[in-house]
Amino acid sequence: MAFPKARSHIHYFMRQARKVAPIQMIATVDLTRVRQAQRRYREQGVHVSVSSFAVKAAALALGKYPEANITVRRSLRPRVYRHDAVNCLMLFDKQVDGGAAVVSARIPGPDRMDLLAIQEAVDHYRATPYEDNDGLRDLRTLHRLPFWLGRIVYRLVTRHPRRRAEVEGSFTFTRINQPRVIAALPQINNTLGLVGSATVDTPVVRDGQVVVRPVMHLVLAFDHDAIDGTLAAKFLDETCRILDDWNQP
Repeated sequence: MAFPKARSHIHYFMRQARKVAPIQMIATVDLTRVRQAQRRYREQGVHVSVSSFAVKAAALALGKYPEANITVRRSLRPRVYRHDAVNCLMLFDKQVDGGAAVVSARIPGPDRMDLLAIQEAVDHYRATPYEDNDGLRDLRTLHRLPFWLGRIVYRLVTRHPRRRAEVEGSFTFTRINQPRVIAALPQINNTLGLVGSATVDTPVVRDGQVVVRPVMHLVLAFDHDAIDGTLAAKFLDETCRILDDWNQP
């Protein structure tokens, strides 16, 4: 059986990602305030997903710790490239040529976007068919190439760290909506990758009392070549704090 062309981009990504040995951290997020905000939006007839909240929170956290917004060039003379812009690469399932595949969509500047603008971008990528989605035009081109040429093109496009940050994001985000799956440890080809679990009502201790709260596990994979664990932990903790204490408009 031939390897499906609809998954060719994943094949190219994994070949490149083998150069990175990511370290992972797992944190828990209390989504009580996020659910309250979702309820307020629903009263206005608007749906906002947890993913949009998480993308906004991570972008704001990266703004607080811009030293984590970097990319490493691996060579005989390694270099570090710092980036001013914040870009998110969001991963989601989509029907591609009759089969399911994980595809990625760039959300540029989520730190400067309001929550509804992020949700609009998410809805567009989710609802628009693969064949008609302008944001997936480059992916469709990559799928049409023979494998030997696709590998070369993917490697050339992502070779320079600045271009890689544009294509693969300052950070990636995806969410696993299977309640029994509490964590997924992602492979990355950039510096930061986040995976959120499904939200599950969970007993927690608050002010000495056991209460039930909506909890999401949030996994961070980071490139230890680029940043240390202390900085990665601060970025993850700030992302969780923003979600815990959600007060954005």
